[in-house]
Amino acid sequence: MNPGSPSDPNSTAVVIGAFAAADKDPGKVTAKGGKNPYDALRNFQLGCDAKQGERGAFGYLPDKSGKLSPNGLATTDGALAARGRGLLVAPAKQGPDPKPLACVDGAKGDAAKAAGRQEAADAAAAYLTTALSAGDQHLTSAMPGAEPQPDYGSTADAVIALAAGGHKDAAQGPLTWLQESKSGKLTWAKGDPGALAKLVLAAHAGGADPRAFGGADLVEQLNATGPTPAAVSSDGAGAKDGENGKDDKGEKDDKDDDGGGAGVWWVVGVGLVAGIGIGFLLSGRKKQRL
Repeated sequence: MNPGSPSDPNSTAVVIGAFAAADKDPGKVTAKGGKNPYDALRNFQLGCDAKQGERGAFGYLPDKSGKLSPNGLATTDGALAARGRGLLVAPAKQGPDPKPLACVDGAKGDAAKAAGRQEAADAAAAYLTTALSAGDQHLTSAMPGAEPQPDYGSTADAVIALAAGGHKDAAQGPLTWLQESKSGKLTWAKGDPGALAKLVLAAHAGGADPRAFGGADLVEQLNATGPTPAAVSSDGAGAKDGENGKDDKGEKDDKDDDGGGAGVWWVVGVGLVAGIGIGFLLSGRKKQRL
C-alpha cells in the first residue's frame, strides 16, 4: 500500500483487477524472479495447516511470529483477485457451491496450500459463505479496544466476490442484509462516493437494482456527490446518448446485458477510487478481523 511497506493481499488484488480491466493477463506480469501477482496472493491464504474453520481465508499481514489470521476484507479481495477479476462483475448466474480446501493430513508448506487459482478462489468463497452464515449474513470488523462492528464494505465486497464465482445463492444473503434498513447501510454510505459506488457494484453483481436498493436510489445519491452527468438515461447511466462501454472481459457492454451504459460505470469507478483512497487511510485494515 505504501512504498517500503510489505506486500499485502488487498493492494495486490487491486492491481490484479486493474490489469484485468486493461485486458492484460496478470499472470504474465512477472517480477525479475518470474513470480506474478497470483504467486504473491497465494502467500497470504491460510492453508491446511491452519485451524479447520480458518482454512481458505486470507490474512492481511502476518504477526511478529509470522502467523496469518483470517481477515474479512483480505479474503473478499483475495477471492475476487484469484479469479483474475476486477470489481465490475456481471450479474451472477448460479453455479456449483464453492469447495473448501481438500486437505491431506500432515500436509505442510506449499503442499498445504491451494494448488491453483481456481482452488484458491473456491476455498476463499467457501470460507466467506460459512463466515456470512455464522454472522447473520454480514462480516464483522474488530478494531483494537473497540466492540466488533458490522463491516459494510467487506460485506459488499463479499457479494461481488461470490457473484464472480457463480455463487449466486450464497451472494443473496449478504445482498439482502445490505438492503435492509436495520443494517444501517444507508447511514454508512450516505454522502460517501466510495461506499455508494461499492453498493452499486454489489447490487449489480447480485442481480439487484441499484436504483431501488432497500428503498434508496444509489445511482442518484452517487451522482449527487460529484459533477452533474451530461445526461442520465432511464436505466440510470450518466452517459451521453448512444455511448456504450466494455465489460470486465473487454467485450461490448450493451445496456440490455448489464442494465447500464458506460457513463454510470465511469461515475462508479471514480467514486470507488476516491473511496478506496480514503478507506486505506481510515479503515485500519491491518487490524480488521472477522
